[in-house]
Amino acid sequence: MLSKLSGWDDTIAALSTPPGIGAIAVIRLSGSRTFEIIDALFPSKKISAQAAHSLHVGMFRNREEDIDEVVIAVFRAPKSFTGEDTVEINCHGSIYIQQKIIEACVSRGARLAKAGEFTQRAFLNGKMDLTQAEAVADIIASDTAASQKTALHNIRGGFSRELKNMREQLISFS
Repeated sequence: MLSKLSGWDDTIAALSTPPGIGAIAVIRLSGSRTFEIIDALFPSKKISAQAAHSLHVGMFRNREEDIDEVVIAVFRAPKSFTGEDTVEINCHGSIYIQQKIIEACVSRGARLAKAGEFTQRAFLNGKMDLTQAEAVADIIASDTAASQKTALHNIRGGFSRELKNMREQLISFS
């Protein structure tokens, strides 16, 4: 669906975990050229030929430079968060390594994602409604059990179902 919209057929890349140093970082790549880009950067295995919802360990390499040993998670359209072909690159949490991997993806044709753009694509591809998309931000910001529970309920479509039921009652009421 999204690829039919002008300007939405590109491939985006961004850090999916909080910025900074940690044991592991996750970089997401999503869009029409995802597998072309990752195949050029992951010589250990042709990721485009691998099954959806699979994991693959190997060296991430940009041209002749080994960057890190990574785990690649494969998600195929439409059964991904964004509804597009997507890979998640799990690398060591060094800021330098994170930057090198993102730079390599960009050098092969991806562009840096804007804040919230993965969720925006999920919404535009019909993977979630607006209430669910807003709940993604709510669950990220949740700091109590109650806020986490409410956000999770909404991500799963709870509030959307309630609105749909109220709408149907109003229509049948007249």
